Amino acid sequence: MEKVLIHKFETVQKGTATDIEDFFEKIVKAQFQNKEAILETHRALMKYIELHDAIFFVRLYGSFVKDKYNLLRRGFVSEFLDKKRIVFCDNTFSMLFTGLKIAGISYDEKQLKDFLKQKSVICSFGQTSLEKELSYYERTNAININLNSKGWYLAHIKPVGKCFGDLNESLKDIFPNPDREKWDINTKIRFVNDNLDNNALEILKAHFIRLIHPFNSFLLPKKSQVVYEGKNLGEEAELLKYVSDYLQQEFGEAFEEFNKVSMAYDHTSNKKDKIQNIEWSSSPIKNTTKKAKKSTIKKNEKTKNNSLELEEDLPLKLDSWLQSIGKEAFLDILYPELRNNLNVTIDEIANKHPLFKSYKIDSQKTRLSSSRSIFKYGMIENAMDILTLSNKKNISEKALKYLEELKN
Repeated sequence: MEKVLIHKFETVQKGTATDIEDFFEKIVKAQFQNKEAILETHRALMKYIELHDAIFFVRLYGSFVKDKYNLLRRGFVSEFLDKKRIVFCDNTFSMLFTGLKIAGISYDEKQLKDFLKQKSVICSFGQTSLEKELSYYERTNAININLNSKGWYLAHIKPVGKCFGDLNESLKDIFPNPDREKWDINTKIRFVNDNLDNNALEILKAHFIRLIHPFNSFLLPKKSQVVYEGKNLGEEAELLKYVSDYLQQEFGEAFEEFNKVSMAYDHTSNKKDKIQNIEWSSSPIKNTTKKAKKSTIKKNEKTKNNSLELEEDLPLKLDSWLQSIGKEAFLDILYPELRNNLNVTIDEIANKHPLFKSYKIDSQKTRLSSSRSIFKYGMIENAMDILTLSNKKNISEKALKYLEELKN
């Protein structure tokens, strides 16, 4: 697995496509060029999920606002009587396996099991102090393939969190969020005096396969860096079906086996017009659908549990927040002020910082609000990680200094 760290992943570059076929040829197709490695990985996964003591990762309970951090479960392990384990995670876990596919690196079932048994496995985009108390897995020294920072968005062909089986059962109903008190503080494991029933086990296998199988994901430019007549290219049925049909043709029996184990999913869309004229860039693009995107994000931020869809959206929102704040404004003004007082006011900041005072009032409000969101969702370390990659030496050095302070 460590070999992936030396692979040079490309950054999103400017481009255009006339339609989905053209987009696939320019962006997606090359991601499936390492056919033998993909087939080896497929065979390994089919064997792995049948191991009596397999460890399955479940993308649940990865995002809550600060006053509900006690409900976060990223890296939390539950072990059943038959020694099978489940681990809660967010979509960051998937990114590593997409990176392996692109780098042409395969593994067998034993290597996968050994990797998932160790404690240094990246399970989440971030980790709060409350999670660290009971999480079996640690981010320190874990392999972290951050393709979001290079402008990429991870799309899944079959949705990871829904549409399993004829009953279309909810993952949260099958794997409810256990109380923190159920975990042993010493072993960092919740021991369950039972086994999963057959239905739960089949859905668990399907979910895990959708989460990390090389057939079920691909990269495309981030939503903020794409312009076309639509909201989210990575969720367009036309694109997902096109990729699925290509994989069916290229990988035949292996893809059929993947389809069976991961459970059926229909990509049929009611949309009649074909997608055309797609444009992408190495940086965010202003476009006419910006207002619609903003309203969609606002709506999605308010869920039943007052949580964000961290698995898919929070890394992208962090990138958007940093852009709305400005890197230097965040590092020089807003981070130091909010670190000392999260309730600091606009007037208090403006009175101390002439640059902040020079911004228009709406800009001041947006910058402060976005900065508070980064604090609110525990994304400070992740923000500093991104800023260390800046081409400007003063920004990268200051971010690195803050990052070292946060980790000590």
